[in-house]
Amino acid sequence: MILRRLSVVLLFFLLLAPPMHSDAMSIYQVASKMLYGRRYAALSSVAKYFSCRWNASKSVLRLVAQNGRTIAAFSPDKRTAVINGLPVVLNFAPGWQNGAGYISWSDFTGTLLPLLNRSSLKKHSPLRIIIDPGHGGSDPGASGRLGREKALTLLLAKELRAELSGRTVKIDGESVKFQIFMTRTGDATLSLENRASYCNRLRGQLFVSLHADSASSGISGIGTFSLTPPGAPSYNTGKVEGGTSVGHSWCNNSLFLASCIQKSLALKVRETPNRGLKRARFSVLRNVNCPAVLIETGFISNRTEERNLNSPAYRRKMASAIADGIVAYFNQVNTK
Repeated sequence: MILRRLSVVLLFFLLLAPPMHSDAMSIYQVASKMLYGRRYAALSSVAKYFSCRWNASKSVLRLVAQNGRTIAAFSPDKRTAVINGLPVVLNFAPGWQNGAGYISWSDFTGTLLPLLNRSSLKKHSPLRIIIDPGHGGSDPGASGRLGREKALTLLLAKELRAELSGRTVKIDGESVKFQIFMTRTGDATLSLENRASYCNRLRGQLFVSLHADSASSGISGIGTFSLTPPGAPSYNTGKVEGGTSVGHSWCNNSLFLASCIQKSLALKVRETPNRGLKRARFSVLRNVNCPAVLIETGFISNRTEERNLNSPAYRRKMASAIADGIVAYFNQVNTK
């Protein structure tokens, strides 16, 4: 059992470990050109930046580390990709022209950099965490056979609060505890605006919103959302939207936080499919002034997943995985 736990921990940190890039090469030296009316980066030049190589076979474009591990895999004309083992919805589909592969500049700077190198991340020491149980009161959320989303998100939020309250991290060599707050602790009605303003009023340093999805009964899995960057479409639309909000200043950090949590969930909660990373302009992601994620913890419309979400042992396991991801994020961005 001990060896198994050590192997899981080792795998988690291997997945977190980014490829190195040449300090002598600036992102502004990455070759680019205009394709489809927007700027694209040449994958050969992107590979050089990350000190790896790229190849193409059977219409799949890959970035490959020196040890042969595939870091990222893309398909021309498709927004779906796999980066460091996680499914990711890109801002724009990669391109293929005259025997060369290209990725949008938006995805180079706003997807690959935060996930593979961290150079675009803000350094901070996030101790004050706001947990947001989705829905509540007059807003029940999705309904399943055994109950409603608002009840499940509150139960999971309390498990996560208990889990994080027992964790410590290091600042200047000293062990310190997280400060945990919840947007609601009972069956209260809260507007989306009130949830964001509560976080900002408390000067929250991480925001985690918990939800349970609903769709046709065959769909299942856990996915984590972060905020769509300016000038890009959200995961479920091709519509490009401009304009910025307070959350956009933390866009890259939010994506990296989402990846830390989703990787941990994929490792620990193996009975549920890994739906990966997506980006959307949800109000609670736009309007909080800190890194923010929204986790769809499973499908209440799926009988197996609803049964799991109603299990205290399963919720504790999920809370432990989310807490692991938060601690991993802290350790990567901590300034002290």
